[in-house]
Amino acid sequence: MRMINKRGLSNIVATVLIVLLSLAAVVIVWGFLRPVFDTTSSKAALRSACLMVTVEPTQCTISGNSATVAYQLKTAVPNGVTLANVVVVVEDRDGITYVNPSGAAPNGMLQSQTAEVVSIGTASPFVARVAAILRDASGNKETCSESVQVAC
Repeated sequence: MRMINKRGLSNIVATVLIVLLSLAAVVIVWGFLRPVFDTTSSKAALRSACLMVTVEPTQCTISGNSATVAYQLKTAVPNGVTLANVVVVVEDRDGITYVNPSGAAPNGMLQSQTAEVVSIGTASPFVARVAAILRDASGNKETCSESVQVAC
């Protein structure tokens, strides 16, 4: 009787290969999911900072076809977040809005700033609102909801 020599992988080698394949799969999946988690946590931090920051218009004056809006940062910006910009929105009685998207670069101080919105219409009366744009250390931005309005 002749013995057939059967060769195969031992149980230990098979177990090690399965563990290595599982680890490789976890690393690959984490590589795809990590940016999603990082972005989500950053957005959540910016949104919570928006709840703490208050920027309000203090005065609005109309001169010709432009509106000058004074606003003030009423609360300090939380650590890790900066006030990147302030957007000024002027709305006429017909509901047409005129936006100064670049805003006036704020200095972060709790003092008044002004911004000008040009080429507004003639349908007075007007109201003005402002919205803060926050930026985190990674450069992500979040536009906070608009403030209370002030009459022009």
